[in-house]
Amino acid sequence: MKRKLVLSPYKIFLVGLIGLAQGVIYLLPYMIGPFAIPLQEMLGVSRAQLGQLISVYGIVMWISLVPGGWLADRFEARKLVSIALILSGFVGFSLTLLPYFSYFMVMWIVMSVLQNMLYWSAAIKFVRISTTEEEQGKAYGYSYAFNALAGTLIGFLGVWLLVIAGDDAALGLRNTIIAYSILNVLIGIAIWVFFRNIKNAKGASSEEDARPTIKEMLSVLKLKETWGISILCFCLYSLQILILSYFTQFFYDVLGMTEAQSAGIYFSIQFVAVLGPIIAGTLSDKLGTVIRVIIIATALLTAILAVILVVSQGLSIWMAIVICVVAVFLARGAYSQQFAAFDELKLDRKIAGSCIGVASIIGFAPDIFIWTLFGWILDTQGNRGYTYIFAILLGMAAIGLFAASMLGKWAKNSAKLADETT
Repeated sequence: MKRKLVLSPYKIFLVGLIGLAQGVIYLLPYMIGPFAIPLQEMLGVSRAQLGQLISVYGIVMWISLVPGGWLADRFEARKLVSIALILSGFVGFSLTLLPYFSYFMVMWIVMSVLQNMLYWSAAIKFVRISTTEEEQGKAYGYSYAFNALAGTLIGFLGVWLLVIAGDDAALGLRNTIIAYSILNVLIGIAIWVFFRNIKNAKGASSEEDARPTIKEMLSVLKLKETWGISILCFCLYSLQILILSYFTQFFYDVLGMTEAQSAGIYFSIQFVAVLGPIIAGTLSDKLGTVIRVIIIATALLTAILAVILVVSQGLSIWMAIVICVVAVFLARGAYSQQFAAFDELKLDRKIAGSCIGVASIIGFAPDIFIWTLFGWILDTQGNRGYTYIFAILLGMAAIGLFAASMLGKWAKNSAKLADETT
């Protein structure tokens, strides 16, 4: 039977709206990437201190993700996702009223609980149960594409607000935070209203899905596949967000762009990278394997980062932009497919939320230390620090390639075993 290469309009709407939500909900905590310089000026802190916001976010994430996986397997995704979005919006409003570093630290803790305990695993599982096994690659591809598209277009709104504020970067940043907060609330309300009677791929409402026992949820800790995907997630998550974030700062520090120009380049590259998840998802479903696509993407990414490490100090603006576009395109494409690998590895759908929760603990661990580390490197080494940063990213790409290769081997063994037992 020939594979369908596109989702139905209804399913595109479902996964697209969740992708839109994801593109909005993480704009506030991760505005350190595109708006690092004006945020520094608003709070009067160093880059290492700015990185501490994400570090504390990451620490709380570790505590939140396992119960988040449990919540995703026990409660309706619509409610968890909606509440997380609406409350994140109200947190954003409060940031403009109390622009102090100590208050921001507390609110980054609150946002981490909302976005990682309530939102993350529920949103990922929602995409999974809304589509069939044969549609997983496309589903995650479209979801991440809408995620990137929303983040790009709304990000440009922030850049425009920064530009019209002129020399008052703090005012532009406050207006940006307000705009992002309003969108969080509106999308949260939209999901609450429109997703009331969403059916899963088999026609049952999401509440009617079989709920796993505690023993079944804990069983994921014994699976080598869970740990393999965790390592892969660690590398791909780091690469897809850090390449873009620190290239943006590279454009400002080394290539001489203005704050608004470097932020504009950030969102322009993110816009182009929207195609990465769509192409990766379509290719995965056409080939019948997401893991092979991830292997190809990480191999190319490793090669590109090796080139960046060698020639970074001699890059022209346009060459740097082209390299960054290709690198982010590959990283986003591979990252969008990682959780679709669960089906290829023949893991039980019933424990999807728990698998995602455990994998996410390891996968998102870089937030605990990497932003503070990179900030410290730049504070102490200046522009030379980018060489160290690119070297660390190259190492992550190589480890990600190894993890993807191991997953590919395990998937082949699972498929062979399945054939022998039928």
